Amino acid sequence: AVRRDCDARRRLVRARRRRDRCLSQKRRLLGDQHARARVVRNGMLEMRPFGADGLPKPGGQLGRRGRTSEAATFLQFNADHAYMDNGTEVGKCWKIDSDLCDWLAASAVDGVDIAVPAGAIYGILGPNGAGKTTLLRTLLGIIDPDAGERSLLGAGQPLRMARQVGYLPEERGLYPSMKAYEAIAFMGALRGLPLAEGRRRAKALLEGHGMGAAIAKPIRQLSKGMAQTVQLFGTIVHEPRLIVLDEPFSGLDAINQEKLEALIREQARRGVTILFSTHVIAHAERLCERIAIIAGGRIRFEGTVSDARDRLRPQVRLRTRSVDGAWRRALPPDTMAQEGGWHFALPQEGIEPLLRALIDDRAGIESLSIERPGLHDAFVAIAGAAAARQMQDGADEEAQP
Repeated sequence: AVRRDCDARRRLVRARRRRDRCLSQKRRLLGDQHARARVVRNGMLEMRPFGADGLPKPGGQLGRRGRTSEAATFLQFNADHAYMDNGTEVGKCWKIDSDLCDWLAASAVDGVDIAVPAGAIYGILGPNGAGKTTLLRTLLGIIDPDAGERSLLGAGQPLRMARQVGYLPEERGLYPSMKAYEAIAFMGALRGLPLAEGRRRAKALLEGHGMGAAIAKPIRQLSKGMAQTVQLFGTIVHEPRLIVLDEPFSGLDAINQEKLEALIREQARRGVTILFSTHVIAHAERLCERIAIIAGGRIRFEGTVSDARDRLRPQVRLRTRSVDGAWRRALPPDTMAQEGGWHFALPQEGIEPLLRALIDDRAGIESLSIERPGLHDAFVAIAGAAAARQMQDGADEEAQP
């Protein structure tokens, strides 16, 4: 029994060594951001996660360059046998075939065509997993597109304009022991701002936004909202021409969300172009001049918020004292009884014919309102109810303590 246990341990050690050797190959092939995936043999790429039948299962959603969205155990290519991450041998490995090549080539975004006007507040709106982050990183030059063209501040190679861009990624990261103003100055220095000037601007930003008491505090002593604000200040301290924010409202309470909205408007008044992604419709409706709605990796709409809302007819809500009469023949065919009144889309000919019928028949109008559809209604019509439910689920999860 002791010998068997030692043999099993040796097999596990060998499997882990093979895995470690493979990571350097994986970094070269897929990039550092994908290197954390578990590769357990000296293969070239990861394969699909296991299904109940012990074979790689289809359907794992891929991001760009073969990145899978679910944590899983992977198999290898180019070997007679494959091992799980615990060193257990599971049999022969699959060979590369056309189906697997199609699976590895799945696109996170496809057919995107947008133009962000200078000086605008532009929102990319879509549910989690729609491709918002991939789109932003492609525009910034962090990852390269497989096809198509991009231009950032007039440059075909976005990284050349990096010092004129402020980027707040979805993944937050600050050094816990660094003081707040030093963290801001450090982030500015990464964009070419001298440290002394960065410290001066950092103190001015913190004091100007009611955070003077936090200037010399280590990041670990700040609340989550304050730490996120510090990182945002680090994004703008070098006074960029373009600010890109990936899910900037994520994790903030209502008060800090209002402060962030005010800061975004302040930067826009200075002529800075703001591009941000969000899955919360209310932020886009309050802030944006133009939006792109993305779902399933494709742009479903691009234009002004007003244009999106105009895709639906205004909604009429009517309540009368009389519940029946000749006036009811003037109601549109799509009228629905709702909460003791009537609800219908505004007819093409307007509300006047119905008003005349109500007055002539003495229906007794208690209330009559014409409401323009909101961006949420427009999103449902453009992207579909399933995408809207996914957006709401994401917002509800974020709102939970």
